[in-house]
Amino acid sequence: MVKAKAISKYAMHNSGKYPTLFPNTWTFEAWNGLEWLVLDSQSNVTKEDWVKNSEQSFTFDNNNYYNKYRIIIIKANGASGTVRAGICELQMMEKISNPSEPNTQFITLDSNTLELLEGSQDKLTATVTPDTAKVIWTSSDESIATVDQDGNVMALHEGEAIITAKIENTDIAANSTVIVKKPINDSLNSILSITLVNGITKEYDVTNKVLNDYLKWFDSAQGTSTFKFSKTISPYKKVTEYIVHDKIASFEVREY
Repeated sequence: MVKAKAISKYAMHNSGKYPTLFPNTWTFEAWNGLEWLVLDSQSNVTKEDWVKNSEQSFTFDNNNYYNKYRIIIIKANGASGTVRAGICELQMMEKISNPSEPNTQFITLDSNTLELLEGSQDKLTATVTPDTAKVIWTSSDESIATVDQDGNVMALHEGEAIITAKIENTDIAANSTVIVKKPINDSLNSILSITLVNGITKEYDVTNKVLNDYLKWFDSAQGTSTFKFSKTISPYKKVTEYIVHDKIASFEVREY
């Protein structure tokens, strides 16, 4: 994992060619786990400024630690259409902290994605530096999944929600996507009605598991391959019927 840093200065060096491509307007941004934050913005840095000084450096206030930084160039000097920038080097300088104070803050989660069934739960574990930092837990959609302040996630309804663990009083956060699915109930029943080529119709009261097994068999089998159905017919304890694949004319499924 990339170690988080508190960047408070950056410098751009031009290529020495194509002054119309030198950046004129831009923002310097950091990713806090949820969105890009603008830490610094510059405008109207002319090509004359770049010719006079091939390195343009900028200092700003930032005490927070982030894993990702970027520059968004909005406008170049004289360029039109798609913005292309003639930069040959970008440097970022880390803020120097007081040695007596912790100089790193970051947070990670033990899982980026959780898949849960409705009504089930799981736990996310956050690792923070310093380990005394307080973590605040939130859910983007509490109708789908909730989270308590110990990281315990409860799946409520089918859908997706973002669980965020954030270091208190900072913008430093980590996310996990929770995907909630409906449980598969193999005990639900359907009526499977099979019409044979001789015109006889067979009906079976089957569970979803048996129905799915039959559908898989029907798609892959051929010829004299058979599928076994079990049912109770008085006065017998159990009756087993075998349906031959090439004797099936059609079938339908009626769920209830």
